[in-house]
Amino acid sequence: VDYENTVTVNNDMIEIKGDYAMNIPVSEIDTVIFVERLPSIKLRTNGISTRKVNIGNFKMSDGNKCRLYVNNEVPLFVEIKCQQTLIFINKQTVEETKTLYEEIYDLKFKK
Repeated sequence: VDYENTVTVNNDMIEIKGDYAMNIPVSEIDTVIFVERLPSIKLRTNGISTRKVNIGNFKMSDGNKCRLYVNNEVPLFVEIKCQQTLIFINKQTVEETKTLYEEIYDLKFKK
């Protein structure tokens, strides 16, 4: 099974459709950065973990909670920090992940 979430960036919202869907209001985003490595995951609290993907709610080794929408075969991630949530997203390729980052960054910081 190939789990894939669709991420749409529009005027004021990042929509993640698919398993563990969520909407992220751009107004709630504090920071958006690239990371090449995920923090160490302690456990999956509610989600899907396969060799290829991690999707859902996870607890990190430092005790923080986060949402993951990641393809483990792509070595680049977009980290979105909101007031209440830490989210990691990537796409099927490094290029698509970079484009996603640019869309989110431009929407948040280049208005």
